[in-house]
Amino acid sequence: MQAFKTFLKRLIGGAVAPVLHYGGLLSILRWFRRRLQGGRGHVLVLTYHRICDPSGPDFTFVSETLGVDPGHFERHMRHLKRHFEVISLDKAVLAMKENLPGQRDLVVVTFDDGYYDNYAAAWPVLRALDLPATIFLATDFIEDKDIMWNDRLAPLLDQLAPETARDVLQQKIPDDIYSAIHDYLSVGCDLKLAKIDALCQLFKPISDREKHAIIDRIAAAVPDPEIRFKQPLMMNWEQILEMYCEDIGFGAHSCSHPILSRVSEEQLEREIGVSKKIIEEQICAPVEHFAYPNGGPEDYPADIGTRLSRQGYVSACTQSVGINTPKTDSFFLKRLPIGDYSLPLFDLVIEFRLLAHRWF
Repeated sequence: MQAFKTFLKRLIGGAVAPVLHYGGLLSILRWFRRRLQGGRGHVLVLTYHRICDPSGPDFTFVSETLGVDPGHFERHMRHLKRHFEVISLDKAVLAMKENLPGQRDLVVVTFDDGYYDNYAAAWPVLRALDLPATIFLATDFIEDKDIMWNDRLAPLLDQLAPETARDVLQQKIPDDIYSAIHDYLSVGCDLKLAKIDALCQLFKPISDREKHAIIDRIAAAVPDPEIRFKQPLMMNWEQILEMYCEDIGFGAHSCSHPILSRVSEEQLEREIGVSKKIIEEQICAPVEHFAYPNGGPEDYPADIGTRLSRQGYVSACTQSVGINTPKTDSFFLKRLPIGDYSLPLFDLVIEFRLLAHRWF
């Protein structure tokens, strides 16, 4: 089944999307959709994470939507500049609240986590095209003071031999996680991304302490457990302030990036409150937007909107896919995750999502 899904994705990305894009069919569809749609106060919010060469030494992606090649990203932004009205998250919240029309479809560009390549690779493109964006920071990891569990996992697994996993890990980690690691080590390169994505889905629900304990056991079984990167992994505060002064917005993404529905009351308040204060102290400006770690409906408590409002936030982004309208609760904004898509596939994904919103 996974091989079929991989084949289908390649068919759409490599054959269907280019025909529709370069043949002009998507342009016709865009014209037709806009004549039908109206769209006062309708906003599409895009999610990026890393802008990093997939063949480079710092490639540690554990999902197809966590990393985008810099060349693809530049083409994405040029496409948005040409066909859409790219606005800040501040303006987007106002447009929805006031039911304001846009000259064209309204789009917001966001990034999660605060990776260094947002500064080194994404920002030069945004600055050259005069496009706004919002970056949500997980503050415990800024300046590489700590490393996210997923950024540890991939480099360690790539050093792990199947026989070592069997002999050393089988009795020390949960059976389902061991089985997923075995599957990852047993497939070819073309299926590894899907396998490690499946493995990470098993990691996400468990506590951070248990995650790191399992990864520590993996680290103890490989030749070089210390994770090294050619460049910094995360931005520093000087870079963040530089970007803020050039009209890049910043929001909070918690302190330690936990699943908020699975932490104590005390930690929940710290994650949403302290992260906000830290960023505000560094950029000397209010922080009004939040993005939920992981971002699914099960990943935050039911009263999270009230808690965020009490802390002074005005909006929060989920990872639920969809288009935002004046009826959308500003503390549950929908987003569209963007992967390492070619321009034709990016065009197809955007148009399909906008069209689906119109008809379904």
